[in-house]
Formats: sequence, C-alpha cells, structure tokens
Amino acid sequence: MASVGKCRNLSKNQLGGVVFGCTNNTKNECITKKLFGLPAQHFSYVKNIEPGLPLFLFNYSERKLYGIYEAVSSGKMYIDSYGWTSDGSERTRYPAQVQVRMRLECQALSENLFKPIIIDNYYSQSHFLFELDHIQASKLISKLTSLALAPSMYTPRHPQKSLSAKRRLPVTTQRKEPQAQEPLYFTDDFANSDDSFGILGNSDDSLCLDGGNLLMEVALSNQNDGHEEQDLICMKLKELARQYTAEDMTGQFGEVTRMEDVDLEHETYKNGMSTLGDRNNESPFHSLDSYATIARLCQEMEELKTFKQEQTCKIETLEKKLVEAELEIRRLGKVCMRFESAPETSMTVGAACDNQSPVESPDLNQLIFLVGGFDGVSWSSALNSYSPKNDVLKSLKSMSCVRSYASVAMLNKELYIFGGGDGSLLYDTVESYNPVNDQWTFRPSLTKKKGHLASATIHGKIFAVGGGNGAECFSDVEMFDSEVGRWISTRSMLQKRFALAAVELNGALYAVGGYDGIDYLMHTGDNNQVAVKRLREKITKANKEFEIELARLGKIRHPNILALRAYYMGPKGEKLLVYDCMPNGSLSSFLHARGPETNMPWKLRMDIAIGITEGLHHLHTDENVVHGNLTSSIVLLDEKNNPKIADVGLSHLITNAAKTDIIATAGTLGYRAPELSKLKNANTKTDIYGLGVIILELLTGKSPCEATERYGLDLPQWVSSIVKEEWTNEVFDIELMKDASNIGEDLLKTLKLALHCVDPLAAARPETLQVLQKLEEIQSRRVQPRNNE
Repeated sequence: MASVGKCRNLSKNQLGGVVFGCTNNTKNECITKKLFGLPAQHFSYVKNIEPGLPLFLFNYSERKLYGIYEAVSSGKMYIDSYGWTSDGSERTRYPAQVQVRMRLECQALSENLFKPIIIDNYYSQSHFLFELDHIQASKLISKLTSLALAPSMYTPRHPQKSLSAKRRLPVTTQRKEPQAQEPLYFTDDFANSDDSFGILGNSDDSLCLDGGNLLMEVALSNQNDGHEEQDLICMKLKELARQYTAEDMTGQFGEVTRMEDVDLEHETYKNGMSTLGDRNNESPFHSLDSYATIARLCQEMEELKTFKQEQTCKIETLEKKLVEAELEIRRLGKVCMRFESAPETSMTVGAACDNQSPVESPDLNQLIFLVGGFDGVSWSSALNSYSPKNDVLKSLKSMSCVRSYASVAMLNKELYIFGGGDGSLLYDTVESYNPVNDQWTFRPSLTKKKGHLASATIHGKIFAVGGGNGAECFSDVEMFDSEVGRWISTRSMLQKRFALAAVELNGALYAVGGYDGIDYLMHTGDNNQVAVKRLREKITKANKEFEIELARLGKIRHPNILALRAYYMGPKGEKLLVYDCMPNGSLSSFLHARGPETNMPWKLRMDIAIGITEGLHHLHTDENVVHGNLTSSIVLLDEKNNPKIADVGLSHLITNAAKTDIIATAGTLGYRAPELSKLKNANTKTDIYGLGVIILELLTGKSPCEATERYGLDLPQWVSSIVKEEWTNEVFDIELMKDASNIGEDLLKTLKLALHCVDPLAAARPETLQVLQKLEEIQSRRVQPRNNE
C-alpha cells in the first residue's frame, strides 16, 4: 500500500520497527488472523523483520496508527497466499507478510500526533516510508503506551511471573487511644479481577496507605524481562494515580471490608470508617506528590534503558575488536613462520647486502609475486615476493583490501592488480604497487565488476580480458592507457571466456581456454572449434547403459538442437561429450549481458522463440524425449543467432539422484514448474513451463534471478502481479516499447501466450504444437508465412 520502490534501505541492525498498512475493509482480517502484509516490492525490508520487532498498523481510511504489536515470525513471502482476497480464488496482492501478536493495546494515534515523530519518513504531504529506526520506534511506543487501554487486553509473555498491588489503610478500633490504631488490610478490586494485567493477584505484596503516607511496593520476579515489566509498572502507577484522584476517598473507604475478620461487627466498621474520614482531612497525601513520584520513576527507567543500550553497543564493539585481534594474531603468526622457515643462506645474503652500496631498484623480472588469495581459512590482502635465485620469500606492504580471483600485470615497473573479490563480493577497483617505495596507489576502476579475468601488457597498455560475475561469463576486453587515465572498452573476443589465460606474443594478444558458461573451450585439429562437456563420474550411469543411451541421442538431428558429435570414455571412468561450439554463446548472456551497441529487435526475439519451440516440439513428438532442464542458459546461438537447445537427453545419462539435483538447480534459477516439488521426473508440461519463462525473458528483458533479487518473486509471479495491477506496459523491455505503436498488439498476444505456458496448473498448459502455431500466427501479421516464402 506504500509507494512503489520507496524505502530507506535500513539494515537488520538499524531497523527498529515497521509500519504496515490496512483499510477499514482489511483491518479486521489483519487483527483476527494476526497477520500483516505489504506489496511484494516492500520485501526488501520486511525480510529483515525478526521475532520481537515492534510493529504498527496504519489505517489509510481513518489516517490513524494502531499498536503496539510485535512480530512472532520472521518476515516471509506468502505466509498466506490468499490473504485479503474476496474468495481465495486469486493470489494475494500483499505477499510480504509477518505473523504478529498484540504487545499492548492502546488508543489509536491520529496522524497529527504521530507525524512529528516520523516526520523524516514523509516524502509527500500524506505519504511516508514504513521503515522505522530505533529512535522513531521507541518514541512511538512511548507515545502509544501513554494512551494504553484496559490492561486486560495485554497477554504477558511469561504469565507465571506475578506482580501484585494492594492497599493497606489505618482504621481505628473502638478504643479511643490514637496510638492503639492498627492498619486494616484489604485487597484492591482489580488485584484478582478479570481486568488485571494478567500478572496481578499475588496476595504477598501490597500497597499501603498508613497514617496518610503512601507506600508503594512492587515485586518483580525476574529482572531479565526489563523492558516489558518496566512498561507494565509505569502503566500500573499511572492507573493507581488516576484512581486516587478520581475517586472520593471517604466513599471509597466505605466499601472496605476487613480481611482478617469477616465477622467484624457492623457498628465497629462504621465507627472506624468515620474516624478515618476525619483523619483523612488532615492527611498530607496529595495527588501532585504521587505524579511527581511516577514521573521520577519513569525518568529512572528511561535512564536505565539508555544505560543498557550503551552497554550493549560497547560489548558489540569489544567483540568486534576481539575478532579483529584474533585475525591479526593469526596473520602475524604466519609471518613469523615464514621468517623462521627461511634458510640461513638468505640471512647471509641479506647481511652481505648491508655492507654494500645503497640498494638499487629490484629487478622485477627476477621475482615471483604472490598476491592475495585464500588459504583455506581466510581471504588475504597480503603481497609477497619470492626470489628463486636467492630462495628468499619477502613480505611486502599489503593491499588495501582482501582480494582473490584477480588479475595482475606489469606496467612502467609497477605491479597492477584489478578485479577479483573477497568470496562474496566482486570488485572493479584497481591498485598499483611500486616496489621502490613499497607503496600502493589507487588507479581508475574497470568498467564493470568481474573476477577470474586474464591480462597482458602490450605497447605500454594493459589489456583486461574476459572473466565473469558469477551469473554470466564475459567476452569483454578493456584497455588501460596511463596517459589517458582510464579504462577503454575495445573489440570483444569472439567467445565468452571465464578463468582463461592471456599472453602477449610478437605484439599480439592471445586468449586461450576458459569456460563460456556452458562448456570448457578447445579446438580440433582441423581448426573447427568445439565444446567439451565433462560429466562427473559419480553421477553417470554404468558404462554399458551410458553407451546405449549415447547411441540413441547421437542420432538426434534438428536445426534447433545442438548435435552430439562424439564422446570419450577414459580408463579412469571419465566421460566427455563433444559438441559444436556456438560462437554467440547462450541466449541468457546474449539477452542480459549484451553491450549497448548490440540491438535485439522484436523480429529476432520472435525468431528465437519460434526456433526453441520447434526444437522442443521435435523432441516431444518425434524423439519422445523430455529435456527436463530447459533454461535460457541451455539455449545456444550460432553465428546467425539461430537458437539450438543443448544438453538434450542429459537426464538419460545420469542417475536418479543427479536428476533431483538438476531439478533443484532449475528451481533456484526460476525455471522450475511448481509441481516438480512433488514429482520425481520432469515431463512435457514441465518443459512447457521452462519455455514460458524463456518467452517472458524475451518480452521483459529481465532474467529470473534479477526478478527474485529485486522483487522477491520469480519472473512469472512478478509479471502476473504487474498485469493484475493493470500496469502491463511496465512489463515489457524498454527497447521493445520504443516501437510499441507498431508491435503493441503482438507484445500483448505473446505475453498472454507466455502466461498460459507458466500456468500453475500443469493440465492447463498448452502442448508444443499449440504454442508453435500461436507464435507463427503472431509473426505472420508482419511477415509472410514460411510456406509462402
């Protein structure tokens, strides 16, 4: 219900509370189901909600804020997939959900009362962001607590802990001596009634009025629940103060009964109360005194909370420093081990050097540099040089950050290191090391973050080649010219290459080997490039079954299916499959990682969709083969961008356990049909689901991974939610919308067909022939049918 895409992006530690929205129509369901929800785009911070986090409910209809609630579950997607719908026939529009309970029921705050507290969250006159920091949440809780309703609405977290309050009043007996008076004990009406907090009623503790002086005794059974019980105490004190000021003291005392003697004579009771009424006029007790006491106690509680927060911050800081110290100790220990293991000859060489003339610049060609990496325990920022001639390992100044999977090149007698990462994040940063002064210098960054790249230096320029970002492989080549002072994109390689090698030879740059996202790369003797896929020995069938299946799969031929050219079975169980190499890589890389100079018009996208469908139709009808893992990464493009389905029949070559892993992998990428969670084997309907996701990729320009990361939904769910909101134009790729006036109707028809393919019910999905006929019908609106060409 909040503005789309607006959020504060508070981290889990910074998040102090969250406001959820409702209307008069949805408020009752929120409260009765104890479930709050927001649209999917708010999942970026709803997922940070943990049990115990304060929550608030804002009613758009009344412009009022209700509370205080708290989370009893973590924030998740689709806790109730059909919440806030009329009859449960469609998916909820508010899937970012959390289960809640009432912490303290309070009077609703009108907007003019809570707006000053969260004024920083307002981005328009009547719209505000729902993420609250700790200060805002604390102030809202304090404000709402002062307006708490009857305490019976609160359900304690620990009902076994008790807090009791009684009053003890002096009542004169029939004897006239004032010193002979003894207090009369009685239990307050609310102490054992149904209107109590739920933790009142223990008769051991009491609140006493003796001689006109107020004595308040409060027993807490457990100091660990500080915040909750402090709030309860404060509320109870305020309730008592209101009772003392609102009730007539004499009339109130007339209702007192003697607890010690229920058979006390009526005359004695009346006389005693008359005397008390006379004495009450002389009592020094005033309501102002009680309020002053309450205010002082509340202030001390706030100071205690502040002190606790400060101590918690100090403890966290000390724990962080302890971890850093342990890492530093470990690093220093490794340095000591290197020095201790250095041969004595190196010490002799070092001593001899001290007696010679000043040290000249080291010859970098005689040294091997060891840069960063991972030692099995931690990522490293260390830089070491090794001299094979002297057998000396020397520690140099470390880099500014830990770095692995990076590339290194020499330029102008300095060591340049660029790209790589720390195991979870990739870098585009560049640093250079000067061995003369043992200093690092920051250099201009690469054009994109990448790791596993290669590099070489040619004619005073560094070339950074290939690499990848974990989701895709690159064919990019960047050049650094120190005179220009920046990285410049140059002509890309013909093939995407990840974890490749690069070298300069006779003024030319050579890139060899690597991985293109599908297969490892090599060349045949006749200079035809092929791709080789190696199957892990543990997941493949026995040799005899393996060869029988390959004999059948090797005969499959179709223009839109990648043909199996050969296979190899080694003496140690290794199994290799050889295919033609597709120069344009996978459809996923071509669609989602292409440069701005590469266009992908509507006709090309339709040709690719039709080609994939034709290949899949051939597998289902002519070969009786189910692919089982159809994704855009599996679809490869030749030099003319004709699609070819790879890995055909792979599921027939591996064990059943490995098939389960493949299905799970497809699920993580967003291509898995819903019913595969129950089925053990894929079928033609699950292939159709994968085809539908690929068509959605062609329409939206978004990958399933991107949709999941940005919106918390898989691609079909995100598209469906946008279409239901009647924002259909926001679904399509911006590049396609430039020509919407000409192809708008085709886009809508293709979108409808794709959503039909990804229908949650497998039986409702079309067959490949129906999909093919519909796509050709849409295409025929602009070009002549193929049989008329």
